[in-house]
Amino acid sequence: MRAFVSGLSAFIILFFIASVATALEFSADIESLMNGKVIKGTFYYKTDRRRIEGEAGDKKQISIVRMDKKLVWHIADQQKQYLELPLSEKDMMGLAVVTALGEVKREKLGKEIVHGRSTVKYRIYCKINKNEGIIYQWIDDEYRMPVKTSDQDGKFISEFRNIKPGRQPNGLFELPPGYTKFAIDLTKKQ
Repeated sequence: MRAFVSGLSAFIILFFIASVATALEFSADIESLMNGKVIKGTFYYKTDRRRIEGEAGDKKQISIVRMDKKLVWHIADQQKQYLELPLSEKDMMGLAVVTALGEVKREKLGKEIVHGRSTVKYRIYCKINKNEGIIYQWIDDEYRMPVKTSDQDGKFISEFRNIKPGRQPNGLFELPPGYTKFAIDLTKKQ
């Protein structure tokens, strides 16, 4: 379980990068470089729901955001268990607009093509608690969503590729039958 929980941080970051301002449905491949490791997965989007699937080592990881239920499910497929976490109003606002976490200021840098899609590149100044930094975001002209996000030095990069518009089956955003809920006390020090 501990390995599963440690991998959650990467997937939580990806959910907040994947904010979409328009009412559409799509799926896309997602590739992220984080701490020198490449993480690949698939992202599914509905207006009030998101799902990301990926591999962390030899473990399949699935996270489902249900804004309609104000919660997130992190699914441990091998153990047939899931962790349920509440979504705050602030979390839900971050999922509903194209705004970076801790965004203070945004500067438009110009137009660029990313994986064949027309985008506008932005430099974004962020502050979370006492930490300040700069990230870059490329916002798709048609879908008004970030198709690429990078930190200032390129140590973190996340990109959507092969965006496929179309209806997404409701079953993708439900818990698999037979899975049991597990709880973790995140306040305890290890």
